[in-house]
Amino acid sequence: MKCAYCGNEKIVDSRTTYYRNVDNMYFIIENVPCKICSQCGEVLYNMSDIDIIDKIIEKELEKKEKINLCDFNIAA
Repeated sequence: MKCAYCGNEKIVDSRTTYYRNVDNMYFIIENVPCKICSQCGEVLYNMSDIDIIDKIIEKELEKKEKINLCDFNIAA
């Protein structure tokens, strides 16, 4: 796998905090699995994890809270 940003081939498995703004509501999801480029720091997500994130956000939208914080491992 190559980094889409810089082309570096050294990508490492990691976890990160994911941020998204939807309809002026803020979502912070901790411990999201990802891959990070060792050269430029670009974060790459697996499509199946993005699908999970979308489902988490869809569920959290029902709460209508301005700021939503959850853990990927617990909410997934």
